[in-house]
Amino acid sequence: MVPALVVALPALPLTPTAKVDRAALPAPQWGAQPAPAGRAEPQNPVEATLAQIYRWARGRCSCSSRTSRSSATTGAGRTRPALTL
Repeated sequence: MVPALVVALPALPLTPTAKVDRAALPAPQWGAQPAPAGRAEPQNPVEATLAQIYRWARGRCSCSSRTSRSSATTGAGRTRPALTL
C-alpha cells in the first residue's frame, strides 16, 4: 500500500507508555501538497533502466529480442522479447 500523503514531523507525539499518540497527530492538509502531474519521465539513467525493466515485465515494452530462444512466456502463453539493457 502506498500512502496518499506523507507529513514530515520533527518528532512523533508519544503517550506516557512511549507509544505513538494518534490523537495528538496533526490533521493532514490535503490541498497543501502539489499533486503529481501524470506520468513523470525518468530523471537519471538508473530510473530509466528501472522504468524499462518495469515496462518489459508488464509486457508493454518494444524492447528488441535477441533470438526466439531468449523470449519469455507469460502466464497466458504469449511470448515477450528478451530485455536488452
